[in-house]
Amino acid sequence: MRMPNNPPLIALCSENSAKIKSTKEICSQAFHNFSLRCYAVSSGVSETPDTDEEALAGCHRRIENLEAKLGGEVDVVIALEGLTEKTSYGTFLYGWAVLKNIADGRMYYGCSGKIMLPADVAVGLSRNLKLSDLVLEKFASVSRQ
Repeated sequence: MRMPNNPPLIALCSENSAKIKSTKEICSQAFHNFSLRCYAVSSGVSETPDTDEEALAGCHRRIENLEAKLGGEVDVVIALEGLTEKTSYGTFLYGWAVLKNIADGRMYYGCSGKIMLPADVAVGLSRNLKLSDLVLEKFASVSRQ
């Protein structure tokens, strides 16, 4: 059982360094003091979802899976899911964030703006491949710096 005077304990459903960094930045703006724990949690959806419904389902599954594992040990659980959308104008990248307040069970949602992917990245997209792995493959010389 968490003590009410302790700083919020936040669980992130990811061990991805970019997601950890962005979560720390946002949480530091929302809380004067907090603790962040990060966990690898399965989403049960494809590696690169291509619909809002699939990405949100992945966030919900991550939260459910982690909450079942941790019980009431945390105050907030956060799941982040990136996805792509193909349109007649190009392929766009964006993401969903879902936060669950464990005390009252309420869920909060946020969605980023969309950015067009370069055509040579978009052509390599696959639902079975993490977008981050594709980017590292395409831009290996930049990622090593």
